[in-house]
Amino acid sequence: MLSSRINSKTIVISLSVLLLLYFVIFPMGILLFDSIVKDGAINLENYRNVYSADVNWKALTNTVELSLMVMIASVIITFPLAWLVGRTDMPGKKGFRTLLVSSYMIPPYVGAIAWVQLLNPSVGYLNNIFKWMFGLETAPFDIYTFWGLAWVLTLFYSPFAFITIFRSMEKMDPTL
Repeated sequence: MLSSRINSKTIVISLSVLLLLYFVIFPMGILLFDSIVKDGAINLENYRNVYSADVNWKALTNTVELSLMVMIASVIITFPLAWLVGRTDMPGKKGFRTLLVSSYMIPPYVGAIAWVQLLNPSVGYLNNIFKWMFGLETAPFDIYTFWGLAWVLTLFYSPFAFITIFRSMEKMDPTL
């Protein structure tokens, strides 16, 4: 009776749960415990120090602003494209869809390296071309700014928005 309940699925799930507990939950619990308990007593001074530093609040603010900007820009860019691909009889829909999702296949760090090579203020290929073509003293683009980061993140996270919106458009009732 017991052997009929134990099958390969149960073993795999049990091993997965044990691995999750051992490699994720247990270390996180130790980190949390060690961050709260100092010399055998509860001490929240570490948290007070972290959350009272202005630099950490500035980092949090920048992160929230950047993520909202990237999300809004991704939806603004990909919604019309998803509508065209998902709801119209546009020629070459499959190729266009593949092109829009292709940056999803490139690891973000590879894309970041590529954009740094192109728009680095001192040695970026595109910046050097623009400086040469227009006789500029300084580079017109700086990838290391807030806007440069927003540009790169928008390009690399737009496929997520496109896939989500495209699937919704594709499955939507045409009478709507």
